[in-house]
Amino acid sequence: MVKELKRINLFFIILMVFSMVMYLPVNKVKAEDGNTVIINNTEEDNEDEIITNDVKEQDTILKHTTIEIDKQSIFEKDRATLIIKSTYDKEVQYKVVLQSIDRNEWTDITTNYSEGIKAKDSYVKVMPQLLAGKYKVYVFAKLLDSEGTKSMKIGTAEVKYEDLKVIDVTSEQDILPQLKATLASSNVYEGDKVTIKLTSNFNDYVQYKVFIYSNSSKKWSEVTSAYTTAYLGTQETKIETGKLALGDYKIQVRVKKANIPGKYKDSLGDYDTLQSYDVKAVKRPAPPKPAYPEAPKIEPVYVGNASEVERINVRQSASTSSKILGYIYGSTQVLNVLGTSGDFYYVQTRDYETSNVIKGYIRKDYVKKITPVNSYSIVVDISDQKVYIYKSGQLYKTFICSTGGYYTPTPTGRYLVGGRGPSFGQEKGYICYNFIRINYDYLFHSVLHNLDGSIMTSEYEKLGTRASHGCIRLPDAYIKWMYDNIPRNALVVIQD
Repeated sequence: MVKELKRINLFFIILMVFSMVMYLPVNKVKAEDGNTVIINNTEEDNEDEIITNDVKEQDTILKHTTIEIDKQSIFEKDRATLIIKSTYDKEVQYKVVLQSIDRNEWTDITTNYSEGIKAKDSYVKVMPQLLAGKYKVYVFAKLLDSEGTKSMKIGTAEVKYEDLKVIDVTSEQDILPQLKATLASSNVYEGDKVTIKLTSNFNDYVQYKVFIYSNSSKKWSEVTSAYTTAYLGTQETKIETGKLALGDYKIQVRVKKANIPGKYKDSLGDYDTLQSYDVKAVKRPAPPKPAYPEAPKIEPVYVGNASEVERINVRQSASTSSKILGYIYGSTQVLNVLGTSGDFYYVQTRDYETSNVIKGYIRKDYVKKITPVNSYSIVVDISDQKVYIYKSGQLYKTFICSTGGYYTPTPTGRYLVGGRGPSFGQEKGYICYNFIRINYDYLFHSVLHNLDGSIMTSEYEKLGTRASHGCIRLPDAYIKWMYDNIPRNALVVIQD
């Protein structure tokens, strides 16, 4: 019985000892892996604290501290900035350590603790370039000149501290902005500016830079002088070059993420992506000629005040005894009156003899003002060898013609329709029918006929070319219509 009681007492004693051991406080816990943090605790009422990557926030130095990254998104090889703002009322020192979760690598960003940072001051630290992946940023804090009462193993090193915060950071794969650039116009003419329309696939802010290379000077020049201000990549931006001279050019457009050095660099500078365009500045083509000329404007004009076959002299000065510069005939040639001097008009006109434009004086009594009839007007276009008939200001008929040859041209200018006759030329071995005078011997008339009345085929085939001695030849039916319908004093404009 005594032996049994001894066994029972021994069992209870062992049980009590075991229970005491189980409830004693533990000062050290072995980490299962390198990411586990063990914090010493000597208070009997607390359990051991095991802090993994999600470190518990301490209600001490960093309780009211904000820790921010200056970038909304961090891309591979970006350099982000860590900003620590504390309201703690004593000077604090910080140490920042970066952990790559994917590679289980530790990087001591600060090497040592910072200098003392006063309350409300910010501690700013530029982080290293990050490869794509997930990271944790450990911000250790302790009071100035303190040793730190807690410790954490970082790789093979040990960090002592008072307080700790951990933030998660993700570095995304580096996505470079891709250009979507187009030229506003495919045709570039001498003196044009080239407008470049720019967008990007990048849903963030970008900057553009434009260069232009001249094949004649063999040099690059900057269009933008530097990278532009930041634009949202998906919004269209326009950049315009200066005026281009004739020649071949290459326009190069560069883009990079805003406020970040470009990933690549060459002799022209840094960039993320670039595109080039070949441009040729050429002579601007002449504007297309209208299908037909505008109708002449009917307004009062000055003409000679004499018979249409009477000569009127143009003098060098306002005197009948001054030198004769040239002359006109009668009342069909329109004068440009520039001014007056006593009894003379100062005029600009075309000398009948030489067809040269001259300026001189004509006595006022040899000049009159008249308004052309407004029923019909005529334009003779030497360039296309056509006669255009206008009725009340609207194109009514178009006739093919032949004006003077290159050595015997038809004088340009404004004239009034004068007298007319059934024919002329018989004494010279040919016949022209239905002539209408516009400037003495310059006439509208038919093509040449033989004396028997038959058409000279060789002359008829010249219609549409410059072939006459200065008159305006037309097919028989056309000149006959004009002869019967165009009244005296109708305005005639001859132009080239």
